[in-house]
Amino acid sequence: MTKAAILAGFDSIEWVSTTLFTRNGTPVAAPALATMNDKGHYPDVVSFLNGWATDKYLSSRLDAQWGANPGTLTAGIDSSNRFYVEFTGAVISAFTVTRGSSDPWGWGAATVAGVNTSGTTWRATATSAFTRGNFTGGSNEQFFVTADLDTILAPEYQVKIQSLPTWCSVPGSVDADVVIECLENWDNDAIDNTNRRFSWGIDSEGRTFTSWDANLGSGYSVTWSSASFRRALGFTGTESLVTSNGICTLTSTYPARGVLVLRNGLAVHDPSVLHMGSAVNQLNGRIAGRPVSIFNEIDVSTTLRGGVGLAEARAEYEDEAEIYRVRVAPYLFRGARCTLLPDIADPRMGSSSIQQYVDGDTPQRYSAYKIGIAAGVMGRKRCEVSVDSPTSHLMTFVANTPRIRTGPINWKLRLLD
Repeated sequence: MTKAAILAGFDSIEWVSTTLFTRNGTPVAAPALATMNDKGHYPDVVSFLNGWATDKYLSSRLDAQWGANPGTLTAGIDSSNRFYVEFTGAVISAFTVTRGSSDPWGWGAATVAGVNTSGTTWRATATSAFTRGNFTGGSNEQFFVTADLDTILAPEYQVKIQSLPTWCSVPGSVDADVVIECLENWDNDAIDNTNRRFSWGIDSEGRTFTSWDANLGSGYSVTWSSASFRRALGFTGTESLVTSNGICTLTSTYPARGVLVLRNGLAVHDPSVLHMGSAVNQLNGRIAGRPVSIFNEIDVSTTLRGGVGLAEARAEYEDEAEIYRVRVAPYLFRGARCTLLPDIADPRMGSSSIQQYVDGDTPQRYSAYKIGIAAGVMGRKRCEVSVDSPTSHLMTFVANTPRIRTGPINWKLRLLD
C-alpha cells in the first residue's frame, strides 16, 4: 500500500519578526509580515519549511561548481522519469558521468556516456529509477561529471533534501504553493548566505528534519529560542544530532503540526464536479439556464492507525488517530487550505495530460514538477476543505478487537487551479 498524507495549512503569523532559533550563536528570525508568503499563511508545513523546492536548486549548484570551465551544467528529470545531467554551450568531444559507491540517482552503470542531442548540447541520462522520498546527497552519492578534460565531483556539499524532484525545482516557479519566503531561505540568509548548505523538510513519518554539510560541524545544530515554534515543528528540544555520510541531521520526535501520514494509503480517491448556477422552466417547455462556476472536488477516505500495540517511541509519530485528533483536525476545518499527497514519497503536482493540454502546456508524463500518468491521480493536490465536507469524524474502532484501526474517515476536498 502506498503511504499517503494530508497536510493542513500552516499559519506562522504568531512568529512574525521573532527569533526562532540560533545556530552557533547566530539568530535566525522570521521576517516581517509583509515579507512572508500570503501574510504568514502557508498552504502546508512543507511550503513553510522549504517552499516545495530548495533554497539553491541542483542546476544552480552544479553550474556554480562548474565555474570557469567552458559551457553550462543543468540537471532535471525527463519524460521517462529518469534523472539527467546536461552540458551545453561549448564544443566538446565527450561527456560522461561516473557514479559513486551509492547510487540514488539511478545511474546504474559505473560510467554513463552522454549523448550529443544537438550541436553543443550533451545529456547523460540515468538508466534506472531514482530513489523516491527523502533524498540524501552525501559523500557516498557524489558523482564525477566530465566534459573532455574538465571534471568536477558533484554535488559539492552534502545534504538531505525533501526529494530529488524538490532539488530539481526552481524556487517560486512551479505552482502557487512553491514559495521563496520560507524557513530554509531565512536560515541560509542568516547563517550561510553564500553556500546555502542548510535544508529543511519532513520525512516519511511526518517528522521535521533539518540537515547540513558535516564539514560545518555539530556546533551548527539548532538551539531553540521559541518554544511554541519548536512544538509546532514537533521537536522536544532533547533530540540527538545524527552525523552520517558527511551529513548532520536533526529530526523531530513528533510529526509537524498539521501533518497526518496515512500508512494504509487512501481507500477512496474519487473525483466529482460541482456546477454552480441557476435554471428555470419556460412556458414553451424549454429550460433556460446560466452557469456561474464549476468546481472540481475529490472525495477521499482512509482508516487511521490506533495506538494499541505500538512501542512508546513509535506511538509518538505512528498513532494516526491521536495525531489527527490533536495535531491535524483543529486545522482541517471547512474552507481551510490543505495539501493531499496520495504518495508521500513524490511531491510533484498531479495533472493529467488532458488537463495540461487545456492549460496550454505541452503534456508531459513526467518532469521535475508534474506527474501526468494515470490522470495524475498520484500527484500532489492543492486543495481546500469543501463546504460540504463532513464536520464530524467518529473514530470508531472495530468491535471486539484491540484499538488498532478506525473505521473510514472521509473528507471532501476542493481542487485549486
